[in-house]
Amino acid sequence: MKWTIINKNLTKRPIKVSEYRKYRSEIRLEAKEKCVYCAIHENSLGGSDNFHIEHFKPKSKFSALEKEFENLFYACAICNRFKSNDWPEEPNSNHSVPSYPDPKQVNYNTLFDIDENGLLHGKYVASKYIIEKIVLNRPQLINERKEFKLRARLDKAIMNLPELASKVLLVDRSEKRDLLLQEYMHLTAEIISFQNSEKKISRYRPSEIKRAK
Repeated sequence: MKWTIINKNLTKRPIKVSEYRKYRSEIRLEAKEKCVYCAIHENSLGGSDNFHIEHFKPKSKFSALEKEFENLFYACAICNRFKSNDWPEEPNSNHSVPSYPDPKQVNYNTLFDIDENGLLHGKYVASKYIIEKIVLNRPQLINERKEFKLRARLDKAIMNLPELASKVLLVDRSEKRDLLLQEYMHLTAEIISFQNSEKKISRYRPSEIKRAK
């Protein structure tokens, strides 16, 4: 999974709105329908109804920014609720304090590493804080990351198929072809397995989303 790089300067927006929710369409498009914090696509969470307009700097603490377009982003309901009105410190350029780097200034892809098991690891104090606070290693997200990596491997294998197939035709024996088919079957089986396991993962209940302060 990749985070969307937000460029507010490229977003067409209404000149004036009566409330921040009027920006929803524009903010959704600039995010490419992904959560600004966990990078999950809205299709994986039942559509845009399960996404909110997120106040990067909480409106409860920065009321003057409630309708400020630069402060508004697209977030899934779970990340939005976990973050809530949390604002530990102002972010800095080297991400050395517990904070939320500004998504329009920082490429979130540079803040994290994803291991082979789908676990997210923060490279900095700020990104480690975000993982803990917003629970970015919840089961649904781990599963999404695993499947993303598997699909990338499968796409690469498919791209190499013509070249490999031509080599197989040049040899008398079919071991290479058999190994290739086995690899595709193995990857396909893994993807199906992850898709089935994702369906068994329970969504968070409201009591679990409302974390203790």
